[in-house]
Amino acid sequence: MGRLVVDSTHPAKAVEIDDQLYCKLYFDEKKLLKEKGHVSKIYIAKASTASGNHLQHARVKHGKTFTDEPSPKLSSWSTKCSNGESSTSQYEINCDLALFLCRDLLPLELVDKRGFQEFCGKNFLMEMPTSRTTACTALSDVYLVLKGKVKSLLQSSISGTLMMDGWTDKHQCSQYCAKRYSFVDKWMLTLALLPVESHTAHSLKMFVKSVISEYLPHSRRMLLFNTTDGEANMKLPSKLLGYQHIDCMAHCLHLLLTVDSFNRVSELVLLAEKCKAIVHTLHFKDHLINTEQTISNDTEVLDKVALVVETLSSDSDNPVLTTDFGVDEEAEFAAEHSQDHVPTSSHHHSLKTSVCTRWNSMLAMTESVLDLQKPAAEALKKDWKERPMFGRR
Repeated sequence: MGRLVVDSTHPAKAVEIDDQLYCKLYFDEKKLLKEKGHVSKIYIAKASTASGNHLQHARVKHGKTFTDEPSPKLSSWSTKCSNGESSTSQYEINCDLALFLCRDLLPLELVDKRGFQEFCGKNFLMEMPTSRTTACTALSDVYLVLKGKVKSLLQSSISGTLMMDGWTDKHQCSQYCAKRYSFVDKWMLTLALLPVESHTAHSLKMFVKSVISEYLPHSRRMLLFNTTDGEANMKLPSKLLGYQHIDCMAHCLHLLLTVDSFNRVSELVLLAEKCKAIVHTLHFKDHLINTEQTISNDTEVLDKVALVVETLSSDSDNPVLTTDFGVDEEAEFAAEHSQDHVPTSSHHHSLKTSVCTRWNSMLAMTESVLDLQKPAAEALKKDWKERPMFGRR
């Protein structure tokens, strides 16, 4: 990475174009000539960008791998983090914040929220970083430290199972592949999750080789297995690399329950299609569900109160009236002993969508529709009324 200058043949007269960093590999490989001179094709980054981003760009786009040792301040933060010591600099605060967001699986945009900023400004003297700073600098440095610890941990591994899966996102149709390693010391680590050119056997083979060479350089002395689903492009890399293949039991169970069982019952298929249609219609309208659920809960409470009053006043000799119970105990006793009382409990507070590769997600979707049957029905009615006439089907 370096800066672009004008008239670089005369260092004394060289003038930098801007303060951005440009990828030198594009010029070395003459990418500009192949791309008809489009400068926009060059990888550009700010000077404050962490080196981990540059290394990932070189590995993914140019196929080049460089070693990068943690800086002294990053090593110092890692030692403090391991010993539970508090941070003493703005850089260490940024790293601690990035680690906190990753551990709790919180969005990076949290640091830009008004409430979080006010809380930190009131209770801490140091300035909180923005989400961009957290993502582009601190997160990459934290990743570099954890990556070193994972490599050190894997040095003692003598056998394990490599698990691989691939998918394509629906937004940009980018293809991804993930490699996970499981070994006896009760560890299961995700080693890599990167975009790949394609899901062909050759492309996946090169992906697996690059991950193994980086994390398991002593793999030739290890006993390795490979676990994937039953797709041919997933099984073939195991054969090409010489690893014994083991079918994924979760995938086998999924095929058994869906292809061989579920899809053969027309009533279940029709039920799933109806549930998917409901979830698809109300996918971005949770506020309607919440409103109708609140109304339904209030109505249910009022019905219970009316039932209790009717039960207690129906018979003047009712034993409940002659006991020493309080008012609350009388109402509870009458409601529990009423023939029409049916306890209701819902553990789903929102509609769940199904995933085509997870059979249990279809079960969760059906349960959520049943739990929210009344609120969903009312929300569908309101959605229908709010639609314009030409948009109704």
